[in-house]
Amino acid sequence: MLKTSRNDTPTGEELKLDTSNTPVGEIQLRVSDVSQASETSTSSSDSENQAFVGQTNASPKSSVDQLPVSKPPTKVLFLDGVRGLAAILVVTQHSKEYLQGLNLGAVAVDAFFVLSSFLLTWLFMKKSMKLLAQGASIRTWGYTLVDYFSKRFFRVYPLFALTVIAISFMSDEDKQRYYLFKNPGDFDLYQVLTFEFNHRQFVLWTLPLEIAYYFVIPVFVLVILSMRRYWWLAVVPLAVWVVHQGVYEYRTSHTPLEPHIPTFMSGSLAAVVFVKLDSWIKKTDFKFCWWHSLMLRAFEGAVIAVLLSVCFKGLFFDWVKTNPVPVAKGFPFVSALLTAIFVIEMLRPSCLSTMFEWSVLRYWGKISFSVYLLHSFVIWNPTISSQPKYFNRLFARFFLILLLATTSYYMIEYPSQMLAQRISRFLAAQESNGASGSLVKFTCINMRNKRTAMEINPDGAIELDVIELSNEETSTSSLESEDQTFVGQAQASTKSSVEKLPDVKPLKPTPPPIPQTKVLFLDGIRGLAAMMVVVQHSKEFYPKLHLGSAAVDIFFILSSFLLTWLFMKKSMKLLAQGASIRTWVFTLLDYFQKRFFRVYPLFAVTVVVLHFLSFEDQRRYFIVKKPNRVELFKTLTFEYDHRYHVFWTLPLEIEYYFIIPIFVLVTLRMRRYWWVAAIPLFMWIVHEGWTLVRNSHTPLSLHLHTFMLGSLAAVVFVKLDLWIKKTGFKFRLWHTVLLRAVEGLIIALMLSVLFHGLLFDWVMASPAPPPEGFPFISVYVASILVIEIIQPSCVSTMFEWSVLRFWGKISFSIYLLHTFVVMYPPISHQPNYFNRLFARLFLVIALATTSYYLIEYPSQLMAQRISRFLAAQEKKNSGSLARFTIMEKINLKKQRSAVDMK
Repeated sequence: MLKTSRNDTPTGEELKLDTSNTPVGEIQLRVSDVSQASETSTSSSDSENQAFVGQTNASPKSSVDQLPVSKPPTKVLFLDGVRGLAAILVVTQHSKEYLQGLNLGAVAVDAFFVLSSFLLTWLFMKKSMKLLAQGASIRTWGYTLVDYFSKRFFRVYPLFALTVIAISFMSDEDKQRYYLFKNPGDFDLYQVLTFEFNHRQFVLWTLPLEIAYYFVIPVFVLVILSMRRYWWLAVVPLAVWVVHQGVYEYRTSHTPLEPHIPTFMSGSLAAVVFVKLDSWIKKTDFKFCWWHSLMLRAFEGAVIAVLLSVCFKGLFFDWVKTNPVPVAKGFPFVSALLTAIFVIEMLRPSCLSTMFEWSVLRYWGKISFSVYLLHSFVIWNPTISSQPKYFNRLFARFFLILLLATTSYYMIEYPSQMLAQRISRFLAAQESNGASGSLVKFTCINMRNKRTAMEINPDGAIELDVIELSNEETSTSSLESEDQTFVGQAQASTKSSVEKLPDVKPLKPTPPPIPQTKVLFLDGIRGLAAMMVVVQHSKEFYPKLHLGSAAVDIFFILSSFLLTWLFMKKSMKLLAQGASIRTWVFTLLDYFQKRFFRVYPLFAVTVVVLHFLSFEDQRRYFIVKKPNRVELFKTLTFEYDHRYHVFWTLPLEIEYYFIIPIFVLVTLRMRRYWWVAAIPLFMWIVHEGWTLVRNSHTPLSLHLHTFMLGSLAAVVFVKLDLWIKKTGFKFRLWHTVLLRAVEGLIIALMLSVLFHGLLFDWVMASPAPPPEGFPFISVYVASILVIEIIQPSCVSTMFEWSVLRFWGKISFSIYLLHTFVVMYPPISHQPNYFNRLFARLFLVIALATTSYYLIEYPSQLMAQRISRFLAAQEKKNSGSLARFTIMEKINLKKQRSAVDMK
């Protein structure tokens, strides 16, 4: 099995993953590798945006890019993310604290209905098409339907039944508190378990509607298939009816199935359209041209905009045109919009589906049924709801709901699904006459066969934990539930982190040099910090929390940690090689030119733009207090009185760039006695963090300990990593448990410092003095970085979300330019909060993305070209930079010509 330990995970080169000769069925991993030539060169010191770990596992479950070499069945991951978001919205609605005027709980319920009908219709339609093509007998169809209903029963009913039984033993007060029974004394267990209409309390009202629609799906699918190529004659009028009913019919909770049939039917119609379009694309070998994709994205963008406008009661309806649809008295009509997005994303995936493939949302989707049924036990618990602080209630609710739902899933839901799969295999064997007798006998034979297969499996073979797709796909009883959703060879996600199901062949690992892997979660942390700065400067979300100052400390820690780490690696190689002074000079030149081109070009362009603005705009966007004070030269040279707004952090970082080489060389000079300096340095850092008053627009001396802590963490990590490799240390279970306990405590303390409560209210008062300026969180951040790189967990996986990583990629542009959006009068004067929120978020990302690709990215390419020139100069291979550039272009053209000839 693939181990989660950093030492046991096979690397790309160990598995011999070559893009040119990998056979079909094997797995390719595309990692951000560093060429051996540049790594051993003196001028290859990477910037903090190119953070690499040598033999360290960046994340054993990380979102590394995968190269699909075949088209195996693929799980549609983003639908689990949509389900997870819907579960969170239900919790949010019932908490009665967050977003109360929006009725997002109703939107979430419609999302559940649409997902259920869409997935079940799609899967039953695939199965039915196969059976019709095979000319299956009535007996075969009977087994198919029995398997379908058995899976639906074990997916929904066991947890529901146990929840109802638990409610029956509660006091009348608890029944009324947690499940809103108006007359608890009239509780009838049998009537609740059989879904009597007057006994569908709280969230229990949706289950009988879903179960009733399960009986409609087979009939609907068979009718559609019987119409063959004229299926659209039924789909078109049904779609019109669904839209009409959704717009004009009143729908609310605790009603029978009839008013909600259009919602379910919308999902089923979308499944039919997807299956037919997907079959047509495969049959005609249709290829999407650029203008097809452009039109599809434009249409999808319009649908998303309308969906958000309906959900948040504003946006386009305030900016462009008043909502033409009558204001819904009950549930808002979103099912048609949701299904349109589902179909588009499954036919032509985009960043939207990748966004919903976030591991956090997918996990919430996995346990969503338990969250939906059991969340009331947490949110309405008197101990939690009586907490006076908002963030104490928020974190307690989400943590306890997650814990309760996870326990419920693994104790009730998962065993029920395993039983349903066992029954499915038994029915398949019975139908094919491959087995006879009882279910118990079949189970015993199946378990014995599994043990035999495990004994045959040779040592050294690599097994991958993948979602199992039974070979009984052609059998009558292999219909998967909506939680096991697969696309055959449809493009489920061309650029997404889908879970592949290839025919894996045993691979024999060999010990060649191990490639370097980019640490993805660090980009995610940087992206979160950038957004925290935007939130702080918007002055709308708890400005007393100092999220902006915490974000600045995170930037300082990341910068010093990564640059110290990379320069230390380079210096260790040069010392081992006995490099000359000339080599060290070129190394330092490369280090400083990369830092210059990473920071200064965008800063200079921003200062020039600011210089030409009117005084009113200068005061609004960069808090310039006196007219004609933005003197170009003094601002560009970081004069202390000309460090406007966010500019104050840049000279501090640049000054620390000069300290890093000295710090690294002194540390390496001490060799194995490095800890003699590290321990007192750490004690000084903690003392300064607790006692020193730090604020913005102050010199480096007040923030030096923050930078120094990042550098110290890098040294500790490098030394620990070398020791682990040298000794062949393996993390055992108790090591991992102890490390996770320490990390959990560190995270809890950091959140308590940031949000002024939590453990400090529940357990003990904070031992540190209350901060008068910036909160001291750098020691927690640095500790988490070291732990997660050495032994990754779900924390690093969470920060590998593609959205956070993209924000991290453009974080410098966000940091410098967000004020042009946040303080822009037409946006800041919007009366609707969500109008301001979405406008700021969208425009900040658009502006930062434009800035990144127009200024930052070309600057980084220039730095790379200079780096290669310095490497060549150090080896005496070329003369001037111009000549080197010309020769490089000629070589590039030759390489392209050779590729074209092949």
